[in-house]
Amino acid sequence: MYYAFKYLKPYADDMANLVKYSKVDTKKMGNTFSSQRTFKHGLESMMEMSMFEDGEVKRFFEDSFLQKKLQNSIDFGANIFKDLLLTNTDGFIEL
Repeated sequence: MYYAFKYLKPYADDMANLVKYSKVDTKKMGNTFSSQRTFKHGLESMMEMSMFEDGEVKRFFEDSFLQKKLQNSIDFGANIFKDLLLTNTDGFIEL
């Protein structure tokens, strides 16, 4: 039983992350620009290091409303306020 659990755990964790990052239409992506950038960074990391087949997570987001929602919320909002808020600058994010 333990070895089956150990084998399946990475796949279950990946599925849980996919559900977590699919909640862009709720308040789960954060209510501040920095928490939204953290959300987006986590999503991008999951897309790169997923246990799913290569490109499947990206295709899942692109073929649904989720990618457009991310662009119209996180990316658009960050772009509008990037020169007005210190926490929204690339330098602050990198530090």
